[in-house]
Order: sequence, then C-alpha cells, then structure tokens
Amino acid sequence: MKRIFSIWLLFTLLNFGMKAQEINPDTLVNLKFEGVTLKQVLHDIGKQYNVRFSYSDSKIQADKIIHASYVSWNMRDMLRDLLHENKINYSIIENQIVRFPFLANHPITIRGKVIDDLTGAPIPFVHISITGTLKGTLGWS
Repeated sequence: MKRIFSIWLLFTLLNFGMKAQEINPDTLVNLKFEGVTLKQVLHDIGKQYNVRFSYSDSKIQADKIIHASYVSWNMRDMLRDLLHENKINYSIIENQIVRFPFLANHPITIRGKVIDDLTGAPIPFVHISITGTLKGTLGWS
C-alpha cells in the first residue's frame, strides 16, 4: 500500500510540474522581423515566449515574407496584428496557440445555451463573441 501511494505521489508531482502555463495576453513583447518567413516568425515567438503554435503549412501561407516591428506591444495585440494581417484566426489554449485559416465570407452557425454554472438555468441577454474578432451576438434565452 505504501508503494502504491509513493508511485501515485510521484506521478501526481510529475504531472503537476509538467502542466503548461497559460499565455498571459498582457505580456509585453519586443520583436522585429525583416524579410523572414511567417513560419520562422512563429518559431521565434514560440522560442522566446515559451508558447507553441499548432498549424498546417498547407493551410496558411507559411512561406510568406514578414516585415514587422513590435516594440512594447502586448501579446494579444501583437498576435491580432500579425495573424489577422495574414488572414489567420487563432485560439489560445493554455500555452498553445491553435491557428486555422480565416475563411472570409464563409458563414458558420453556432448553437448552444449560456447557463448559470450553479443552477443550470439559462442566462438571458448574454453577449457572445468570437475571440480575436469583432463578431458577436446577444443570447436571448
């Protein structure tokens, strides 16, 4: 029993220590890129700020040449400027930035309910928006 507890404790401590830190969108960044590919830019950002980008080269313009300077920008604004300029939507999940191509004029339908976590009751008149965009709506139920 003592051995099982020791193994469990070791496993728990290892998992706790390996948990990814979340990206702080207010982190100030200082970056300058002149004539490098978007793929290299994302690699450099990831290395310098300990974030991971998930994407497929075939779905974005990874070889596009970038000329950009971000001095004392926060991470949120830098990502919005860099990625939206290159028609890439993204979502932040812990320390990972998941990227997907921006589909202009491609409508999507999202359905669901916004509910109170404690009671499970629907919350009326909630503003719902897509992260990283200016798109949103109001929930009525």
